[in-house]
Amino acid sequence: MISINPYVREQLTGIVTGTIHDIDNPIGENCFNLDRREEPGRIFCAAAICPRKNTLMLVRSFARLLETGMNAELRLSGGGDKEYLDRMSHFVRQRGLENSVKLLGRVSYEAIQDEMARAAVFILVSLEENSPMGIEEAMAAGVPVVTSNRCGMPYMVRDGESGFLVDPNNPDDIVRRLGQLLKNDELRRSMGAKGREIALNRFHPTKVAARTRDVYLRAIHDFQQK
Repeated sequence: MISINPYVREQLTGIVTGTIHDIDNPIGENCFNLDRREEPGRIFCAAAICPRKNTLMLVRSFARLLETGMNAELRLSGGGDKEYLDRMSHFVRQRGLENSVKLLGRVSYEAIQDEMARAAVFILVSLEENSPMGIEEAMAAGVPVVTSNRCGMPYMVRDGESGFLVDPNNPDDIVRRLGQLLKNDELRRSMGAKGREIALNRFHPTKVAARTRDVYLRAIHDFQQK
């Protein structure tokens, strides 16, 4: 069996009796060739808007970030649960965040690529994830990532190297790490470069195809030896 993340493999322990191979999901080669046009203070999240993705906590944390005097914009792409989206929209209006929090809705793949090209930071503070494609695409584009310190996400982002891992239920932690990145141009560049280096080795379609082929060849060899 091929597992897309060690977290997934751990969940299969005791269920799958055969060999499990860790091979990441591939992403399109174009993700590695974006024309970066970073805009200061621009934070991007591509995910469904729902409780599992913890979007309301993200928006509440962003409101705290603005209270520190940070000049920033949070851009959210994705559809989601209407009741949850209504709660979040109410919070945005209540706090007067309409000019700082942009709800993009469901957008095209090309639009997401454009958002990645312009983002200073990619953020995803989900409560549970296996192997989010958004994190892979951000890393490929050289965008530093802030994400949750649980489930599959710590296997993707190296804390302090390619981004930061945060407690998704701790807004102070989220604000602190976002502030660190947005204030420090060199930190963003170095973390983005490290993320891209990791992505080229793990998520590039050529590398993923080669690893997958090797697994099949090994399986064929083992079968023939029986």
